[in-house]
Amino acid sequence: MKLEELVNKYKDDLNPTDMQIWKHISNHKEETVNSTINDLASSCNVSRTTVMRFAQKLNLEGFSELKILLKHEIKKRVKMDISLVENLPVIYNRVLDDILKKDFSQINELIFSSKQMYAYATGVMQKNILNELKRKFNNTGDYIIEIGGVGEIKNIFNHMQQDSLVIIISLSGETEESIQLVEMLKQKGISVITITEYSGNTLASISDENIYVHSRSSHLYGEHQDELYVLSVGFFIAIEVMHFQYQVYKDNRINNEEK
Repeated sequence: MKLEELVNKYKDDLNPTDMQIWKHISNHKEETVNSTINDLASSCNVSRTTVMRFAQKLNLEGFSELKILLKHEIKKRVKMDISLVENLPVIYNRVLDDILKKDFSQINELIFSSKQMYAYATGVMQKNILNELKRKFNNTGDYIIEIGGVGEIKNIFNHMQQDSLVIIISLSGETEESIQLVEMLKQKGISVITITEYSGNTLASISDENIYVHSRSSHLYGEHQDELYVLSVGFFIAIEVMHFQYQVYKDNRINNEEK
C-alpha cells in the first residue's frame, strides 16, 4: 500500500503535527528516502519520537519501514517514466497514422464557409496549442480570434453570427465551462469543432466535428512527482495536419470557382 493511502486510511488518528510531517514527506520524497530520522525531525521542527509515532500511527514498525515504502514508490515512478520515453516512437506513429486516416472534408467545409473563426482553450497546455493553430491560420489569411476567458466569452458571444465557427481545444473534453459554451453556441446555430484526447467525452459528442488525439501521460520525477505530465506532441501533429488539409482544400475550391 502507498504511503498516501495509509495516511488517508488512518487520517482520523493523525494530529496537525502528524499532517505537518506528512506534508514535508510528500513534497520531498526523494530527500526523505536519503534522510535519517533525525534529519526528518529537524526539517519538520519536531522530535525524533514524534516522527517515530507518526510512522507507527500508519501501522508501520517505524521510520525504516516508512522509507522502504517510499523508496519503492520512487523506483516504480522512475520505471513508468522510462517506459513512456521508450514508447515515444510508437505513440507518435500511432498519432500520425490515426490523424492521416481522418476524413477532414466536413471540417474543411465548415472552415471555408465561415465568415469568422474563433478559438478557445481550456488550459495552459491547450493555450500553447491554440497559439500555434492561430499562427498557422493567420499566416495563410484565415484569421482566428482567440477567446481569452469566461468574461470575454459572454462579450464575444453577443456579436457572433450563425456563419461563425468556434474551435475548442480541450484535453479531457469534460470541463464544465467548455461544455456550457458549446451548448450556448449550438442554441445560436453556430458550428463547433473540438480537438480532444482520444476517448469518449461530452465535448466531442455535442460538437459538429471532432478531432481525436491519442495522448499519454505520466507523473513527473523528483519533487514534482505528483504533477501529471501530458504529451502534447499529438495535439501539435493534429493541428499541423488540419491546417495542411484545409490549405489543399481551399486551393482546390478557389481554382474550381475561377474556372
